Amino acid sequence: MIDRAAAKRAAENHMNELAADVRVVAFDDTAIERSYGWFFEFGSAEPGAGLRGAGPVLVLRENGGIVEFSSAYDPETAAEAYGKDPTKFPVASA
Repeated sequence: MIDRAAAKRAAENHMNELAADVRVVAFDDTAIERSYGWFFEFGSAEPGAGLRGAGPVLVLRENGGIVEFSSAYDPETAAEAYGKDPTKFPVASA
């Protein structure tokens, strides 16, 4: 089991591996907590730099696994979709 701080670090580490050209930060103010984990939205830590196509990620409380969502989702819609059928969203890394 991991806590919210560890989940945020895992989410940022994962997204920074994918976006090597810009430093990425997870936003606390839009994060959504569910019994199974946390949904984080991202942005660039550098003013003027943007992230394209980056949707939220879910960090699973049980094992720190990361589930990626497309940019069509915000944290709330990702939480709703995952809550209805988690099997539609594979774990990208653990």
